[in-house]
Amino acid sequence: MEKRPIQKENPNLFSGTDPNSSWQNSSKNTKQTNDSKKELLLDLLTICHNEASWFPPLSVVLDGLTVEQAMWCDHTDTNSIWQIVNHLVFWNTVWLHRFKENSIGDTDDKNEETFVIQDFSERAWKAALIRLDAIFSEWRDTLADCPESELHERIPFFDEEVFWWMAISNLCTHNVYHIGQIVLIRQKQGSWVKNSW
Repeated sequence: MEKRPIQKENPNLFSGTDPNSSWQNSSKNTKQTNDSKKELLLDLLTICHNEASWFPPLSVVLDGLTVEQAMWCDHTDTNSIWQIVNHLVFWNTVWLHRFKENSIGDTDDKNEETFVIQDFSERAWKAALIRLDAIFSEWRDTLADCPESELHERIPFFDEEVFWWMAISNLCTHNVYHIGQIVLIRQKQGSWVKNSW
């Protein structure tokens, strides 16, 4: 898996005084385009799913975990990796169905219930990983096939003007947050290989 290029740190990055600042001359390392929101969202989903960028994707942070490591919890009111996987499967599935149906219905589940594990077997852990991979693949396929205009539609039943691209962007941010949690849990349990990605 190839990492995206990351520019070297520059002490004057935010000062605006360095003519070589990556913010001022970003065209040196990235193509300058008017990428659509669709392309941006597809990129965000891809780097969350299985393409290394500034952080490791789910495919890397979950690679090689045993059932015991997936269930491990340090008893500080944090969830296990497996619970986080279930949570990500739940919310990515809910928002995909909402997007496909262009409606926001209430879920009967409370957020705490999205972390529940019913079956602690090796088979169930592998099934959870397959579901997570499948929902990210389905998201990417759905976005690739949808017209750009659909992302700019207002989400029904929201009091404020919220558009689909905003919700999907927030979903990606939610995914990244939990990817970071998984890395921290693996570091605590000693199963994370530094610079493994």
